[in-house]
Amino acid sequence: MGLFQIEGTITSKGASQHDHSGRVYSFIELTEASGRRVRVETVGVSSAIDVHLELGATGTFYFDRLMGFLAPGAKHLWGVKSSSGEACFDPTNVRFIVGMRHMGQGLMLSLFIIGLPLVAFSILEILGSAGSRLAREQLFYGSTGNERRHVRAQEAVRI
Repeated sequence: MGLFQIEGTITSKGASQHDHSGRVYSFIELTEASGRRVRVETVGVSSAIDVHLELGATGTFYFDRLMGFLAPGAKHLWGVKSSSGEACFDPTNVRFIVGMRHMGQGLMLSLFIIGLPLVAFSILEILGSAGSRLAREQLFYGSTGNERRHVRAQEAVRI
């Protein structure tokens, strides 16, 4: 599982491409309290998370390294807990979506036999995505009920 978190301040963002479901940044650079700069490259974010990505925003940022040789190095920023007390969790399981896309590509290419390994790989991606959402929720909300209720109270209500 490629889940990781970085606590720091957003110091720069690269060029981005917007579509109906969110935005893909070429990079997001965070500076930790120790002064170490961390550049996370090829980052996809939902529109709800994108609101929290202003320069100078401080907090804990939660990422997922996506598997796949067709999109090497891609990450998904799925959660933000800002130092001002706001929290935002993106429930979209991008691993599953990527796995389904690879499955479709593999099935089309299987007519030429070269797609069969891609189909096998996409099945592994889809199976691996099953535990991803639970692991993300536990990392973001914590393992105790009190912590979960506290963080959920800081999130915006979805209507």
